Amino acid sequence: MTQVQNRKEFEAWLKEQDRWVSVAMAARIGLRVLPKLGPVIVQDPKEYSATIVLPVFRAIAVPWVAGTRPTQGTEFRAAYAADAAAAAYAAVYAAYAAAAAYAAVYAADADADAAAVYAADAAAAAYAAYAAAAYVNIWEEIHLDIAAIETGATVEQLMERPLWGKMPDDVKEHWQELKQALLGLDENWQVWTQWYEDRLISGPKPNGRPVYYPLEKERVLIPDEDWEKGPAHVNGLIARIEERYRGISEPSGQQAASLEFERKPNGKIGRQPLQPQKAEDEEQAEIWREAWEGIRFSFDDLLEMQPARNLPRLQPILKRYDRALSQDFDDMSVVQLGQMGQRLLELLNRNTDMLSDDVTGEISALLASHHDFIRQMPRWQKFLAARNDDIGKEDVALSLTLGHQSIEEPEMLEKEAAEDVELSLKSVEDVLDEGEEQEEWLKDKSLPADHVRSMDNLMNVSCQLIIREIREKGNDVTQLDDPTKDMLMKLCDDEVLVQTLMEQGARSEFAWLIPLLHFIRTASKAES
Repeated sequence: MTQVQNRKEFEAWLKEQDRWVSVAMAARIGLRVLPKLGPVIVQDPKEYSATIVLPVFRAIAVPWVAGTRPTQGTEFRAAYAADAAAAAYAAVYAAYAAAAAYAAVYAADADADAAAVYAADAAAAAYAAYAAAAYVNIWEEIHLDIAAIETGATVEQLMERPLWGKMPDDVKEHWQELKQALLGLDENWQVWTQWYEDRLISGPKPNGRPVYYPLEKERVLIPDEDWEKGPAHVNGLIARIEERYRGISEPSGQQAASLEFERKPNGKIGRQPLQPQKAEDEEQAEIWREAWEGIRFSFDDLLEMQPARNLPRLQPILKRYDRALSQDFDDMSVVQLGQMGQRLLELLNRNTDMLSDDVTGEISALLASHHDFIRQMPRWQKFLAARNDDIGKEDVALSLTLGHQSIEEPEMLEKEAAEDVELSLKSVEDVLDEGEEQEEWLKDKSLPADHVRSMDNLMNVSCQLIIREIREKGNDVTQLDDPTKDMLMKLCDDEVLVQTLMEQGARSEFAWLIPLLHFIRTASKAES
């Protein structure tokens, strides 16, 4: 592999690569040296955050997002007059000046200087390395990046690699210094501190936060006049942009219900085969046992943390969960285990602020394993089909709307799935009619509750494509030729439905749809 030891050798190597390699390298170098601003910023956080840190973050964000989509990189020339790699040099140059205690003089003009002096991408990236070498052993990390490129990694793949093989201790300390100084200003600096920590880890979903290309595109293309109004203003804009995208979460998985769905090869939504009612063979039985053992170990680890110390009402739930789980797989009470798992989730959602991060994480991990396990148990499936759920009128009404609209979209459902949805609708509507005749809300809500879960499953599967498209296309998702998108746009036009869903909020089974509908509604207005 190529070994470079100085600016001249690095520039020579870069000139032999695609120009976007220079952009990516420059962005990664700038990101590595940025924490070195910490010791300077703490001297006057309010002043230096506006005159140094914000321009530096902006300068680095441009080549970073351009490097993640090289084929679309020219979109960002409007953000800087200079090439993207030169913008990254600007960030490193600002950091270099900061360490010398006169960055305030240079930061504002760093991008202009870079444009004038380093118009060539390779030269800009090479000089970025030269400037960064004053702070960290940058050449070792550059060698790792070079090795990745020379062994076949694309620019996109390079940008998904962690920034460091091993992050130096002093860089970690300086980052914490800088982070705390910024967060103490109450100016929405989390939009940048979280962004930076995502870049440290990299990958398609760093820190559990998916990378939304349209979000990052909107971030760097905020007009100059907004940036000139300072951190409080522009960070507030970014926070609102992030809220639009980050509120849209991946559906957590289908609920146990009479109707479960999957997207078929033809693009339509069809029925998912029902879970088997018993283990088909010894191998499957052994898998269930192994899964149970994993939950048992996880639960025992949770108990050792004494999670009920700050939340006494958690104790009886844990005790009943323990009894239901039992010390032996064959003695497990499946129905009670499922009920206590739901109760534990409800308690966690309402009382997160009373639990330590470690306990919250352990319970969340337990519940994730619990959910995957319990839904496979035939007895739990049978119980769910017959249970009398306390379901609200609003969710039942919304599930009926979703059912009718889905079967009215001719290209959305396969024939068998559409027939099943129609039968489910008829059954629920018959039950509701009986309730109206008796002038009372339902005493037996098992059918409506099952229909609510079934329609949640349908939306879960059908919206996955929409969510992926939002990550790639942002507001342009409104142009997608997909029946689910058409259905969601119709829902957005139903003012009463949207208002009811908003009022229900987290109480609704369909709460996860709220940010998705909000995004599509906003995008539709932007397109009109």
